[in-house]
Amino acid sequence: MLLVEYLHYIVAFPTISLNLLLILLIVFSTGKAFRSYAILLLANAVADMLYTIFETLAMTRVIPIDNNLALVFHGVCKFINWKVCFDAHAISIHLVTFTLTLLPISFWYRYRVTQKTQPPPRKIILLILIAYLPSLLTMIPFTFAGVTPERMLAILAETNHSFQALNLGDSAISGLEPVWNVKAISFDVWLCCPCFPVYSLAFLYRKKFISALRGSTLSHRTKSLQENCVRALTIQACFPIVFMAFSSTYMYRQFRLPGYLSLPYSDELIFLSFSVLSGLSPIVSLYFILPYRNRLLELVHIRHRPSYRVSTVHNSVTRKSQIY
Repeated sequence: MLLVEYLHYIVAFPTISLNLLLILLIVFSTGKAFRSYAILLLANAVADMLYTIFETLAMTRVIPIDNNLALVFHGVCKFINWKVCFDAHAISIHLVTFTLTLLPISFWYRYRVTQKTQPPPRKIILLILIAYLPSLLTMIPFTFAGVTPERMLAILAETNHSFQALNLGDSAISGLEPVWNVKAISFDVWLCCPCFPVYSLAFLYRKKFISALRGSTLSHRTKSLQENCVRALTIQACFPIVFMAFSSTYMYRQFRLPGYLSLPYSDELIFLSFSVLSGLSPIVSLYFILPYRNRLLELVHIRHRPSYRVSTVHNSVTRKSQIY
């Protein structure tokens, strides 16, 4: 398990740093025309950064045991107690569901811009809070669902598993008994069920955006900016699919499907995979979203291409009036 622990730290440092960089650029380099969409970017970056912090604190390994689930924690939380580890795990998971619900809001925003009806910041904040509530409300009872280490070790013994055979090492342990218990079921359902409506809405508004952009009277430059934003969103929308693919290995083992024992390291890599994706997300944003890319290039003293320079008063006014 030592190698996996090192991987967590190796992934965590650049992921947290990149999201912090994006957060600082959003806070200090956002123009008025870009403020509404910047709030969405900020919410996503904060969620990704916090997810990585709490996931690294817990370093959760999931071990399906019949109808139960053992959660083994290798992070620094093990030096405090198992409850801190379980709560850190719950917080990290609820941030995954929150970032997922931000996807359709982001595509909806881009569509509204093509209609020249940019939503005001207050409306964006309200929508983000509404999207966050289900994740928060389902997480709260889940934090009380964890069983004590003594009970989980007893379950391991009853099912002919042993602490040593599972190579748990120096770690904290908790879990769910059973997986679908009353305190955990709403959280489990919310983790699994939003995928279809979220991606359906995201696909719908992406399609409407493309159609509206083709027939819009926006300038060529503004259209190009909008297309870049949607390219970034489309790439970021693929990230949860990768996480769900890793998560499906857990379901495969939980239901003991054929060959479920021959999935090496799947129990350690499920949550690490989302930390990797959380580090890729700010890279995509910084590459495709021009205001932040240009500001970053200025900070590292890299010369802009001539087409991005604001050389006259007229161009300066035009740029400030762009709808993002």
